[in-house]
Amino acid sequence: MAKAELGQLRSFKSLPGLYSMDESVQDSRITIISVHQAALASRPQSHPLPQVQPGSSDRDQKFNFMGSCALPYYDKETGSVEHGVSCAGCQLAIEKEIIGTRGTKWGYDARDKVYVQDGFLGHFRWCEQAQLLWRSSGEATSRYCGVYQSG
Repeated sequence: MAKAELGQLRSFKSLPGLYSMDESVQDSRITIISVHQAALASRPQSHPLPQVQPGSSDRDQKFNFMGSCALPYYDKETGSVEHGVSCAGCQLAIEKEIIGTRGTKWGYDARDKVYVQDGFLGHFRWCEQAQLLWRSSGEATSRYCGVYQSG
């Protein structure tokens, strides 16, 4: 791809940090562009766009996380702001191979879900591993009590 074509692609610079659920480290800033946009810009006008296979390597997945950030939820009616929480109990269940094993996706979906406070309390009622963490924390007398703060 020529420099002129590269210059017309939308891009952004990432920030150094930890990315993905595997906490992949990116030490420096990198420029990220859309694979789809690059394919469009580099193909001759008379040729159809080739099918681009989504990246499946851990390295490719890291880039998906670099293009997002956690934002709080603002409730206009109450004027309150909530940062979402995810269930540490669901993460523990995956680590113990209680859920999410043998190719099932729902366990990972449960772990990755971000709740506002009321939503998490509803989830907590049936999540045995979150309840186990709650009890083992002295019922929230320690810092780690069954939730991951998002954002």
